[in-house]
Amino acid sequence: MNFNESVLNHTIDLLLKGKDYREVVLNTINTEFLDFAISFFKDIVYAKMHDKSIDFSWYQQYVIIKLSI
Repeated sequence: MNFNESVLNHTIDLLLKGKDYREVVLNTINTEFLDFAISFFKDIVYAKMHDKSIDFSWYQQYVIIKLSI
């Protein structure tokens, strides 16, 4: 997960002002996770619609290619 520059600047601003920054961080994490989950399920639906097998090797390829791990 990467914070974009505006989120990072906003978080640092809140920290320097002594304000609660957790909402910004949690919203960013939730947004990133939701984007990942939607993309993941879209890829599963695409694979199923094109009669591809969703097995361990498919998940491995998904992780290696999509997540660049």
